[in-house]
This record gives sequence, C-alpha cells and structure tokens, in this order.
Amino acid sequence: MPSFRSAFILSLLLLLIASCTREVRVEKREGREKGIIYLKTISTLDDFGIKPSLFKRIWLVLTGGEEEGLFHFPMDIAFYENKLVAVADSGVSGIHLIDLKRGRYKLIENACGVKLISPVSCSFINEVFLAITDPGNKLLCFINLMGQSDVKPEIELLHPVGVTVDSTGDILVLDSHLHLLFKLSGDGKEVWHKGGRGEKDENLNFPTYLAYQNGKIFVVDTLSYAVKIFDDNGEFLSRFGQAGDGTGDFGKPKGIAVDKNGNIHVVDSLFDVVQVFDLSGNFLTWYGGPGEKEGNLLHPTGIKIIDNNIYVVNSLNARIEVYRYEE
Repeated sequence: MPSFRSAFILSLLLLLIASCTREVRVEKREGREKGIIYLKTISTLDDFGIKPSLFKRIWLVLTGGEEEGLFHFPMDIAFYENKLVAVADSGVSGIHLIDLKRGRYKLIENACGVKLISPVSCSFINEVFLAITDPGNKLLCFINLMGQSDVKPEIELLHPVGVTVDSTGDILVLDSHLHLLFKLSGDGKEVWHKGGRGEKDENLNFPTYLAYQNGKIFVVDTLSYAVKIFDDNGEFLSRFGQAGDGTGDFGKPKGIAVDKNGNIHVVDSLFDVVQVFDLSGNFLTWYGGPGEKEGNLLHPTGIKIIDNNIYVVNSLNARIEVYRYEE
C-alpha cells in the first residue's frame, strides 16, 4: 500500500502535468467547428528563432536574467510569406521588422520623412514595401525596406488606422475620423473611397480594422458594433453584429481576419476574446478570455491567420498569442 508521502508526491506530479498542459477552452457546436487551442506565446526575438548575440547570452547566464520582451504596446502584425514579420508597436513608436530568412531584426522609427508617433497597423504590399499607418502623424506610408525612398500616398487623412492589401496589390485603408474606406493603387493614387458617417448600412462610424479575402472587404465598424462586408468596388454586401455582452455580441470590436474556411474571427478588446462567425454572421465559437496567463488576452487588437495558426496581438500583455485549430 503506498505511503501517504508517496500519494502526496504523486498528486503533486499530476497537478504539475495538468498545469503544464495549457488549453484555451472554446465553445463548440456539434458538426460545425473544431475547437481552437492555445499554442504558444511570442514576446522575444528568441521566440521568432533569432538568438541573442554571444555577448548577450553570456551576460544573461552570468546575471541569471532572461531576455527582455520585445514589445511594449503592440497593435498589429503582418507577414510576408515565411520571410518577414512586422509588428506595429505604439509603445515604442516604431515598427518591429523581423527577417526570418536572414535571422535579422530592425526597429523602424522613421517613415516618409517623419519620426513615428503611434503606428497602429501594417501590411506587406510585397517583399520591398510595407504599408503602415500612424494616426499620430496622420500618416499612411509605404516604407521601402531596401532603404530607398518611401512612398507617401496622394491623399489627405485625418486618423488612418487599419490597412491591408488585396489580391491585386491595391491598398485598402480606413480613416476612423473621416469614417471612410479608401482603395489606393500600389503607387499611392486613390482609386475610390466609400463610407461616410451615418446610419445606413453602407455608412461607417469610427471603423478600425479590416481584412480582405476572395473579393470581399471585411470592415470592423467599431461604433456600429458590426462587421460590414463590401465587394471589390466598395459596394455594400452585408453586415452582422450588435452591441451587447452576450455570445456573439460586441463590446469594442477591433481586429479581424478570415480563415481558409471563410470563417470570420473578430477581436473584442473590451471582452478580451476572439469570436468566430460564418459568412452569414452566425456565431460559431470563441477563444482567449481575460487574464495575464499565456493564452489569455488583455485589450487585444490586431489578428492574422497564417495557414492553421492564428496570431492575436495581445496589446496590454505586450505579446503575441498563437492559437490553432485542433487537428
């Protein structure tokens, strides 16, 4: 018969194993959606596979310290294939640029001839140009990553926020104070703009983030507490969402992404969750939840989905949370 001490040690080991198996609980609907689980947290260059310099590694060993977190108040994340990652970070007034292929890192602090103040969104146009928004400077800029001249689009903006790129290389950007959605060509010339403040479906009221997939533009219209969907020409197609604190409701919707199945992931920075809907706006599931532990969220903002991995910008926790669909 095992002793009390042995049983106690066995119980401790089982608790330790359980605590190490971190899984974010999500609501499931039978036959509709697989669960989404927490995978990992990204907060340092080492998490991107970029090791500290030899001198820094020695210093950390001697001092018993840990690598400092890279982010201060991240707002958005962007990827270019498996080569480049960019993170807009208002806390450092800059853009973190991580070159995964070459194992290099750079903090971009200036763009289009000005010092960045509060960058909030970013999207790769191609391997050379990165589109960024900085409402503190009323700036939309196409940063040349090769060190050549940046491109400043020929439009006047008041408070540019979310930016993304469509399948043809045109740039889509929101201005939350003009309440407008703009489409620009790759050289920065305006193609069209839509929206304007109002109560009609095609109007916008302080929009923040957006996504593009399969000819559709998905706009988070924050003060309408809704997701509005437009076609390639900016014509309104449909909407879903309402204010509230129940399942499927919005408190402060922010980031948005569309997965390979066409499901729409909407970040809510008030409730600290990501909710998932189908294209008709039917609620499917959720993940995240408030807190400081890995997998939990505090004031999340941007989101991107790459293959089966979901990257959520966890702003107040100063890190990126990575989730994935259960196999």
